[in-house]
Formats: sequence, structure tokens, C-alpha cells
Amino acid sequence: MDDYQQQEQMAYNSQGRTNINYGYAEASALAIRLDTQKTIKSFEMWLRGGKLDLNVNPKTHQVESNIVYFGESKSNESGIQSLISLLSMILNPQSVQGNWDDEEQYYRYISRVQDSIDNALLINCYDWQVRDEDIELISDTMMNLIIPFATRQLDNKERESYAKTIHTNETNQPPQKSYFKLWR
Repeated sequence: MDDYQQQEQMAYNSQGRTNINYGYAEASALAIRLDTQKTIKSFEMWLRGGKLDLNVNPKTHQVESNIVYFGESKSNESGIQSLISLLSMILNPQSVQGNWDDEEQYYRYISRVQDSIDNALLINCYDWQVRDEDIELISDTMMNLIIPFATRQLDNKERESYAKTIHTNETNQPPQKSYFKLWR
């Protein structure tokens, strides 16, 4: 909440009203739960054999990011882009808002996703220049990202948790008047 919003809230509260908007206070938590870009970017860096390194510039005191490469790329550019696209289609804010009525649906979905990833890797491994020993590693890594994300849809728990995040309470009280009384 910026200074202006804090002043407005204090002025609002000083008038005998209270507004607790959990959605505003917890908007960042909701955004974090729905944002998949950091996960996808980390996967991309891993595929490229690098990582994001954050440093503070001593002169400007600004945070600077650099990509540090520590190994070989797991695929060529075409393969990296294809795998990122596949992961992006599975991990997105819309997909986490679904609902699995029972665990059997969830397990069927996970099985189909695993088959889809494995087939894509096996069919394209030579075009994408994926080493044989990296096929299973890439597939397992993708599934390790997908499974925790997809489990949030079981028993509608993810959508139920939104109610707490976007819940708003508001109460109003008339301001208390103070009168100078001469006689009691």
C-alpha cells in the first residue's frame, strides 16, 4: 500500500469506519499463486545450462541480473522453445483454477501429460539434439514442476482458498461526539 493509500485508509478509519479488504492486502499472494512465469523461466534456464544470478551493483545500489552458464544446454533452440511452449500450455493461471472431482480424474490427467511429454521428447529428440541420457531427466523435471501445480485442483481447494484471499469486511460506526456539558 503506498503512502497515499495509507493516508486514505487512516482518514477513512478516523471517521469511525473500518474497511478490511483481504483481497487488496493479499493480492500479492493470489498473484504469486497464479503466476507461472518464474517457474517456466527457471525451467528454461535449466534447459540452457544456466541460472539467473542476482547481484547488487556497489556503485548504483541497483539489483542486476546476469545469466551464468554452468553446463551444456539440454537441447537446441528449437527444442528449448518447444518444451517451454509445452510446459506453458500445462502450467498457466487458467489450468490451476480447474477442479478434479476425484483423484482418479487427476491421475488420468497426470498420466496423459506424462505420455504427451515423453512422446514429444522421443519423437523429436534427434531434431532437438537431446542426448539419450537427458530424455528421462527432462521428462521427470517437467513432471516435478507440473504435479505440485496440478494437485492444487484436487477437491476444489484452490478456488476455495480464493475466498479467503478476496474476502472483504466492512463496518461502519458513527463518529463519537463529545459535548461539553455544563450540568450533569
